[in-house]
Amino acid sequence: MTGKPVLHYFNGRGRMESIRWLLAAAGVEFEEELFETREEFEKLIQGGALMYEQVPMVEIDGMNLVQTRAILRYIAAKYDLYGQNLEEQAWIDMYVEGLRDLSDMIMYFPLSLPEEKEMNLEYILHRATTRFFPVYEKALRDHQQDFLVGSRLSWADVQLLEVILLVEECKPSVLSDFPLLQDFKVRISQIPTINRFLQPGSKRKPRSAAVGAQGCRLASSPMDLVGFGYAALVTIGSILGYKRRGGVPSLIAGLSVGLLAGYGAYRVSIDKRDVKVSLFTAFFLATVMGVRFKRSKKIMPAGLVAGLSFMMILRLILRLL
Repeated sequence: MTGKPVLHYFNGRGRMESIRWLLAAAGVEFEEELFETREEFEKLIQGGALMYEQVPMVEIDGMNLVQTRAILRYIAAKYDLYGQNLEEQAWIDMYVEGLRDLSDMIMYFPLSLPEEKEMNLEYILHRATTRFFPVYEKALRDHQQDFLVGSRLSWADVQLLEVILLVEECKPSVLSDFPLLQDFKVRISQIPTINRFLQPGSKRKPRSAAVGAQGCRLASSPMDLVGFGYAALVTIGSILGYKRRGGVPSLIAGLSVGLLAGYGAYRVSIDKRDVKVSLFTAFFLATVMGVRFKRSKKIMPAGLVAGLSFMMILRLILRLL
């Protein structure tokens, strides 16, 4: 034995990932015994080390600790991440248990039936943004400290950062309505021990290596080909207009709008309901080109672009219904 904690689990995130996070935040080096086969797991069971014949298990201080919450609570207490009194510990427990509810939904999301995945993902994101994240946004606002509990880093802070990053794997813009959580994410990520854990090459497990269905993807949202086509049309039209009539300001404006339309299509490809950028771009072009068409009565290009923009607006609104 080296004196370092030894983590026994499958080669992936699962329930061990929160334990890795907490040890890393505490600055504790650890080793891992990862199972690649069922036979390796059975061998550990036969050795009698697993109280309930299930993992995760952590060898630490001469004990074989099992049950995720028991392990995390022991680590938090041992490394001074569990508050300074019973009241702080109670708040930490409440925050952590809430985060566990959300992370469990994400963990089991890939087990959804194919026809239920989109519905389940929308449910997860809805719960995250209407039930869970508002609680932590309010906690940071009311507490007026850099941390959720007390005046220093705790288990609750580490768990919250982990879950924020998990949900962002489902929807990168999920914190757009939570400015205090955005600041919290940046602030806690910059703590040296946590920052090292977030770097490539650390023992943090990537999403693609998840065992036990950890992480979620938005594969159910197809690429917004219509949106990208619309952006390409605007961009090409700007270039052709410049070649015919000249005018650098018009070219820059057209390319900027085309780029914005492309970014909007990218956002819709990630989340089909994230239509704000695309809707703004289409509305802007419909207004500008509509006025121009009314004055010139020319179908090309003003009438065509205005008509396509109105169709884009209708299409995007229908996505929200």
